[in-house]
Amino acid sequence: MTHSGNGVEDNPFAASAFRWSRPALRRMASVPALAKVGLWYLALLVPTLYFKSSYLDSLAEEGVLAALAGGGITSSLGRYLDLFAADFVEVLVLVLVLYLIGHLILRINLDWLVAVTVFVAMLISAGNWLSFQVVGTLLNADNLFIALSWLWGHPETVTQDRGGRLLLLSAGGLIILAFTWASACFLALRGGVTERNAPRILRASLALVVTLQIVAAAALLSRTMRSHFTPGTSRGYWSATATSLRGAEHWAPLELALPGATTIRSRYRAIVYDGSPASDTNDAASVIANSPRAKRSARHIVVISLETAARKYYPLLDNPALPTFARMSSRGISSEHHLATNPATTWAIYSMVTGTYPRRGRSLLDYGE
Repeated sequence: MTHSGNGVEDNPFAASAFRWSRPALRRMASVPALAKVGLWYLALLVPTLYFKSSYLDSLAEEGVLAALAGGGITSSLGRYLDLFAADFVEVLVLVLVLYLIGHLILRINLDWLVAVTVFVAMLISAGNWLSFQVVGTLLNADNLFIALSWLWGHPETVTQDRGGRLLLLSAGGLIILAFTWASACFLALRGGVTERNAPRILRASLALVVTLQIVAAAALLSRTMRSHFTPGTSRGYWSATATSLRGAEHWAPLELALPGATTIRSRYRAIVYDGSPASDTNDAASVIANSPRAKRSARHIVVISLETAARKYYPLLDNPALPTFARMSSRGISSEHHLATNPATTWAIYSMVTGTYPRRGRSLLDYGE
């Protein structure tokens, strides 16, 4: 037996108190450890890109590749990489944070840490996959609660319905896939990274990470040069998942901070009269009088109403097959929180276009469409 002389390496309580010896720090930051971190990045990036691509494919009827095609191979490839640029950065940040907290601070074995985190990420992605296959959105507390409550009271939905059985089989297959991928990552790190091949693995993984970060930086730079840019599908997969899971789409209508009437009127004039400036004291007539004659005709206003369900169930702005909606939302007046005056389409639209409540008496449809 040998004694280290300072008792830190042999004393688990000293290690848990964050008093590391120099040999321990060198071991944690050694070439094999860094090589495993590089493989960890790849092990987490692959399912991230797969599940995000599946999500985008569910939004685009012909697939995301077909939606982005056009304008040559180079431009199509650039648009495709732009969709995943944020993911290149997010996965790297996620791996580094987990490495710092899980391995350096909590002293969890790196091989097991990689396997567990990859397995958890795959399980969350499996829930995402099932969610956007059924309702077209990422997993959130509302969907999960409704689904579990319904299945508890109506198990025949899964056992007797063909679609339900397919979903059940898909869920089982995704769990098996998560376990298989996590196990493969564990075995690859435990037996595949040695002192001999670690430098080669580290160089290859470092080259991959640097290349992807350059691509992400270029995509971010190009986005900042666009006018009225909205993230849409360019959002990172994990940040969008975290936003959905924590229920950020929930809202309290009575606590909303609405813009003032002057602001709404100014935005309305800018849209209708081709961006002509209008002060708070100007009315529509003065705006028209001060505008060139060619622009004095008010433009048409298109009102798009998403009915029946909440906006989060209509993936229009995030749909790569429908880029026009993203452009329209950047120039128009949009309302994410709208309370209808009547739970019927015809009467609700009547109120939207007139600003008044529907008349009492006979149905509006009695007078024709």
